[in-house]
Amino acid sequence: MGKVLLIANNFMPYEASLGSCIRAITLADFLTRNDFEVTLLSQKGKKETDLGYQEVLDKIDLHYVSAEEANLADWFLGNLRLFTCGVIIPETRAMIYYRMFRKALELIETKGIADVIITTPTHHAQLIGLFLKQRLKDKINLIVDYRDSWFTNNFYRKKGVVSRFFSEQKEKTILNECDYFTYISEPMLAQILSQYGLKNFKEKSRLIMNGYNKEVDLSSVSKNESGPIKIGYFGLLTDAKNSFRNIETLVSALKEAPELQDKMEFYFYGDVRLVNTSLDGIKNIHIKNSVSHDEALNLMSTMDYLLIIHSNPLTSEEVITGKFFEYVSVKVPILNLTPPVMEANKLVRQYDIGQIIDISTTKSVKTGLKKMSRMSGCYDDLDVTIFSREHQYKLFLDCLTSND
Repeated sequence: MGKVLLIANNFMPYEASLGSCIRAITLADFLTRNDFEVTLLSQKGKKETDLGYQEVLDKIDLHYVSAEEANLADWFLGNLRLFTCGVIIPETRAMIYYRMFRKALELIETKGIADVIITTPTHHAQLIGLFLKQRLKDKINLIVDYRDSWFTNNFYRKKGVVSRFFSEQKEKTILNECDYFTYISEPMLAQILSQYGLKNFKEKSRLIMNGYNKEVDLSSVSKNESGPIKIGYFGLLTDAKNSFRNIETLVSALKEAPELQDKMEFYFYGDVRLVNTSLDGIKNIHIKNSVSHDEALNLMSTMDYLLIIHSNPLTSEEVITGKFFEYVSVKVPILNLTPPVMEANKLVRQYDIGQIIDISTTKSVKTGLKKMSRMSGCYDDLDVTIFSREHQYKLFLDCLTSND
């Protein structure tokens, strides 16, 4: 039996949003079903929910580290390790990640683990892998898994010349030290190669997309074709500063064209945090609580469209989002309310499985919604298994030394 240490900064039962830990929990499930012993390390948080995955959690050896237990000595020792790696600017988060490194080191040495996968964001958790490689060198096989780009992404890129230089140096050091780099969309690798020019990096890189769960098998649901178009969204939604999940232009469009409020109904399930966006006067936006994954899939199947939202054009180019695959799994048309350049739009166009509306302005959203109508039969000739996690995650097996 192979042994894998999987490290994720956010993980159930201390995480409210399934989207932030779905890759980690489904990868852990895949590995256990393929005869691997999975040990998972994450941070302890405040909210407690298994999000419907207790059966999988029972198969994993779970370990959590609390940020509240980190101290000044952890900060000093963490930054000392960074300094020896060539990162000379002190890092506040080195405190918790040094503490997690110590726990990871204990687990590796106690259990005889050779394969370590660190899936991020939060990207600074990759410091744990850097510390481990510095300490154990070739005794571990380190896989750096990116669900989003880091400093090649405009959202995370530092603005100042000096801070940008040292931030990029930190990422380059991490990427150089890893044994494999896995990523979820083509533009991510292209950006790294263009910005950093790392030698032999492409050879150790593997595209492993997200995907839907193999177990998805929902019977067709009858829908009211004469009623309002039902549009569902599942996951985090916020209008906080720098958010890329902002529905301000959608709300404005519905207010400016009230007839749209009779044409369609929006259902938002999950952690919804709207502070600066008022829903007063909007009768067709319904805010619902988070639900388990199985319940979410059943609810998805009742919709006419499933919604993908990305409101920041500066960070959208590489984005496919895990929601795309979950939506495909229930064979419901997809509505991309996104910037035109987003990677997920290419897939929607390529397979003709939905519609795309430019989220940039109230006018573009209003125009797009007015043109909307139901779609039927768009999945009839499509083999959706190419989008399954089972299909994608098999590529991880080739990266694991304990699978030899």
